[in-house]
Amino acid sequence: MRFCNQCGTQVPEETTFCNNCGAKLEARKTKSPSSASGNLPSLPALTKKTKIIAASVVAVLFLFFGAYKVGEAITDKDKKLNSFLEAVISEDVEGVQKYLVSADPELEVTEQHVSDLIAYFQEYPYEKEELLATLREQSKHYDLGGQGRFIEAMGSNVAYSYLINLQKEGKKFLLFDNYEFQIEPVELKLYTNYPDVSFVLDGNEVAGKKVEDGYISLGKFLPGNYKVKGILENEFLNLEKEIDTNLFYSSIHHLMFDFDEVYIETSIENASVFLNGKETGLTLSAYGEYFGPVLIDESMELHLEVESPFGVIKSKPVVIDGSEIYPIFTIPDNQSTLIYETIDGFITDYRKARIERDKRVIKHASSSLSESIIDEIDWMRSSDQYYIGYVTERIVDLDSVKVIQNEDGWFMTLTTAEDWEESYFYIDQTPTPQYNKHYIHYYLTYDHPNKKWVVEAMEGGYGTEFENTEVFTFKKEDQESEVENLLSNLKKEIANSISHADFEYFMSSYISSAVNAINARDFSRMSHFIDPKADAYIKEMSDYIDYLESRGIYEDFISTIVTDVENIDDEFFHVTTEETYVIYYESGSALLKTFESEYRVRLTSDGLRVNKLEKTTELSSVDY
Repeated sequence: MRFCNQCGTQVPEETTFCNNCGAKLEARKTKSPSSASGNLPSLPALTKKTKIIAASVVAVLFLFFGAYKVGEAITDKDKKLNSFLEAVISEDVEGVQKYLVSADPELEVTEQHVSDLIAYFQEYPYEKEELLATLREQSKHYDLGGQGRFIEAMGSNVAYSYLINLQKEGKKFLLFDNYEFQIEPVELKLYTNYPDVSFVLDGNEVAGKKVEDGYISLGKFLPGNYKVKGILENEFLNLEKEIDTNLFYSSIHHLMFDFDEVYIETSIENASVFLNGKETGLTLSAYGEYFGPVLIDESMELHLEVESPFGVIKSKPVVIDGSEIYPIFTIPDNQSTLIYETIDGFITDYRKARIERDKRVIKHASSSLSESIIDEIDWMRSSDQYYIGYVTERIVDLDSVKVIQNEDGWFMTLTTAEDWEESYFYIDQTPTPQYNKHYIHYYLTYDHPNKKWVVEAMEGGYGTEFENTEVFTFKKEDQESEVENLLSNLKKEIANSISHADFEYFMSSYISSAVNAINARDFSRMSHFIDPKADAYIKEMSDYIDYLESRGIYEDFISTIVTDVENIDDEFFHVTTEETYVIYYESGSALLKTFESEYRVRLTSDGLRVNKLEKTTELSSVDY
């Protein structure tokens, strides 16, 4: 049986050409008996040196064969692919980093890049599955004899990943194809709304280059998360804006400065502008000016400062969030006590002026306000109106405090909520203080020559809740003296105004009511003429009615004459009367009797009242 020397196919003995590959077959040679057993020449014996050389050659061949197998194993595409895919699936950061290289040799794949990649796959698992499928397709491409590198421009019929590709990069160890998992760098583009911006990426300054469509390129970076800070410098300030960029999602990001020129409106002239606590060097006019550009994203605060006759005043810090700012200047700490003392003094003056109806006590008000109060006092006098009042609490709305400057000087305003107990009344009325809460806007002006504040004006406001307050309390007992003096003077005035006829009328009414109560056996018919504080006399008259009832005695009131009235003090009077009655006894007899009685009468808030019957003397008695 014969075999083809070229392809090894079995062929018949007599065949000249191979039926499979067409190769010419060599003629077979027959061996003679002598050659089969014949006399072969003998080989010379090997020397020791020859044996050593032969063994070395064999060892080298074995070494090269082993190295070849090791290199073959290291560079095996399928093994590398399986190891990389397994590392990606198991989220093995170290394993992924071992195989992953940058498509740009100037960029290095770090552990952070791999961690960002795995985090991205965790958020978007379908992206991971798509990448794994693409790498497998690329591996098959090479198995089918595909050559070259995978690039995006190859077309949709060739598997390509914008993220990671399996690339065939030359030879390794000069013998084996070298396969790499290359992560593709991304050009980071920014759009910003200000031209002269410098950039810092993850703490390192980078140069921006203008590219098409108004974008700025910061260069190429491996996919991952980066912090990009934009720094904008102008004549007033340095602005910084930091954004987070993720190159897995997009290569284009917007770093927009929320800035604008803002209009600062103020009535204070020559006020210096401070931004985030630092002076900018800009001084404003009294009518306001534009300032900027500055950020308007609420990351910056602005305030003003200016020298005034009463010290440096500052405006409240304003968060910049729009194109217009209205700073409010507040009183400096060294003036707050003086201002509150001025308002306290004015309240004391105004209260005392109304109680005493005396316009001369006004000391803490401007001339125009003093004239207004004088008009009020004159009206009270002309209408015989009186006033008593106590202030118990004052709440200052600190948010309402503001300092204003105009051509006439320096002013300030503030709003208070004041608790009062007060009453307006006429001389024949009993004052009953009622609780009132007054919301008052005070306007103060600074008296530069005398270095003090005076109240320029005041006006009432509507009730509202204050958020930022300072509370002042006042003791009622410290304000009693003026009220007590007023009431005492009113009692004197009333006492002096009571005429003899007034006493005649009162005593006649009282005695008539007393006789009516006796006959009706009902004390209540006379009780309203008796001093409610005269407990002893109340009991005495109640018992007297009961006594007359037990004796069956009735009376008729004939007449009364007030013979004398004597002032004991501003409250009590000694009144002497001559009274005539017809007295009916149970026996049926009747007597006409005349008595001289002496009473103590008290001037109460409700008028004259009998306080006590001090003495009664019978002047005459005749049958009736």
